[in-house]
Amino acid sequence: MLRRPRWHLPIAISVLVPAILAGWTLTALAAGPSPAAGAAPLPGDPTKGAQVYNAQGCTACHGTNLGGGIGPKLNPISKLPGVTDPLAADYLMTTIKNGRSGDPGFSQAMPPFSKLADQDLKDVASFIIDS
Repeated sequence: MLRRPRWHLPIAISVLVPAILAGWTLTALAAGPSPAAGAAPLPGDPTKGAQVYNAQGCTACHGTNLGGGIGPKLNPISKLPGVTDPLAADYLMTTIKNGRSGDPGFSQAMPPFSKLADQDLKDVASFIIDS
């Protein structure tokens, strides 16, 4: 008696393997990007920071795409003299709040935005870091 070929197993494998791979891919995409190892979490919300950046007129000096102009580039961020880590959240929030002057190559000083709420400072710093 001749034995009939078993086709159930190859068909099951050809259906299940792509389904499992698609499930893993969708799970990874839904989880979103993972923060870099050792990277500090953002202090605020970058989306809200973009709104504050535009509303406060930061675009006039730093450009709509953070590309610089009268003020230094923020994406990629310019390394200014005396600044160890220009993307440190504390440095960015202090600079935004208190302003900065005397940097070579820039005739205008950055004015202080001392009236910004602490959360707005955190959001703008997050926007710059995340860009």
